[in-house]
Amino acid sequence: MIQSNKQFSTVIIKLGKYQELEQTIKIFNKVCQEIIDYGWEYQTWNKNRLHYGTYKDIRTKYPKFSSAMVQTARDQASEILKRTLKSRKKLNKPLKQKSGIRYDKRCLSVMFDKNIISINTTFGRIKLPFVLAEYYEKYKEWKYTNAQLIR
Repeated sequence: MIQSNKQFSTVIIKLGKYQELEQTIKIFNKVCQEIIDYGWEYQTWNKNRLHYGTYKDIRTKYPKFSSAMVQTARDQASEILKRTLKSRKKLNKPLKQKSGIRYDKRCLSVMFDKNIISINTTFGRIKLPFVLAEYYEKYKEWKYTNAQLIR
């Protein structure tokens, strides 16, 4: 997502297939599911409760998964739990579908001038080249707020 003057626009940047990104998505989904499991057991979607109930265990279990990424997974799990627990229509525990990763500015840098994305993975931060479609050139000067990594 790129923001400028209270206007929002989505810029799609295609990256190649990288094992580091695939592995990170798998771990992200595992972490998110563990947080969902905790929230379901304690019937809460409160981010603070989810954080204090899961953070230390997850950081121990997945030491290469950054703190910011754990917080992002927690936020996503909280939203899933909130929808499920508030509706009370579903009697089964929600299962996290395999999804992409939401990145914020702590986990991702887009350098439009160099056509490089610096992104957190379970292998550390990596830099990946990209080609920006000509249509999106007009957004290069805008400031981005977040991104979604989708397969």
